[in-house]
Amino acid sequence: MKGLIQFLYPLFRIIPMSFLIRLSGKKVLLPFYHTVSDEDLAHITNLYSLRTKVQFRDDMVFFQKHFHSVSLKELSNIVHAKSAFNRPVFHISFDDGLSGVYDNAFPILKEKHTSFTVFINSAFVDNKELFFRYKVSLIIDKLFRCKVLVYEQLSAVLGVDKDHLIASLKKLKYSDTALIDQLGEKLGLDWSLFLKKRPYMSLTELKELQQNNGSIGAHSVDHPLFNELDLESQKNQVDESVLFVSDHFNEEVISFAFPFGDEGVSVSFLDWLKEQVKCAVSFGVSGLKEDVLSHHLHRIPMEGTAYSAEKLVKTEYVYYILKRVIGKHRVRRV
Repeated sequence: MKGLIQFLYPLFRIIPMSFLIRLSGKKVLLPFYHTVSDEDLAHITNLYSLRTKVQFRDDMVFFQKHFHSVSLKELSNIVHAKSAFNRPVFHISFDDGLSGVYDNAFPILKEKHTSFTVFINSAFVDNKELFFRYKVSLIIDKLFRCKVLVYEQLSAVLGVDKDHLIASLKKLKYSDTALIDQLGEKLGLDWSLFLKKRPYMSLTELKELQQNNGSIGAHSVDHPLFNELDLESQKNQVDESVLFVSDHFNEEVISFAFPFGDEGVSVSFLDWLKEQVKCAVSFGVSGLKEDVLSHHLHRIPMEGTAYSAEKLVKTEYVYYILKRVIGKHRVRRV
């Protein structure tokens, strides 16, 4: 349905943003990104497209025209009804702690006096390890420059036809990390050498962000999909990453964003996150949607398309309004 709404966007683009906010009752907007770059990044380009600096700046102009920027602390107070707010607000976040946030997004955020949060994976800070999906993108990038024989060799390892090799690579999971490393080794890829190119931010850079309207939140240790983990592993991923943030950044508000989203995460787990981990706010990526728990919020992905922020956000609002009519505007959990 969302695709159809985007197709019909010319019909409702003239609807004022203020009217959509009032009609939906959704006065909190949570756009999120991974990074900002004017260049193709080999570790990302085969996974999803990014916003350029011009696109990101345009996004900021749109957000600030219709919403007021709030800090993570202010957002938490709104969620827990510790402060009233009359005007629509927004809070931007970035996942994974990538260096493009520091190099390209941060100067624009400072210029626009915009508050934001960076959700980091404790294993990746200071370029110690590399996300398994970024390894896959690097493998695909290398394959595009290889001979057919190499395709056949890797296809044999995966047990697929060479015509389906790229699609099969993109389906590899967190549990396939050893296999991904094996494939990278066959192609002569050296992850440690790539990490010297600084795909991630350092602790020093993250602390500079924190001192300039930024907050730091947890995003797991090494970015697994939570519904593929057992309960103990899920809790370990949260505990270790939250402890890392607490030890290095001493954030007043403890926050956690689920890697890949929160599909399959139970109500009891979210309750544990709030009560035992003392996580004031947690985040999924289901777009403009309500959750059964008020402290668990949903963000709008801003990447993977060249659409303007206005088109993406208005589409989300129209989609939400239509879903509310049929009672599909809430995330269901067990």
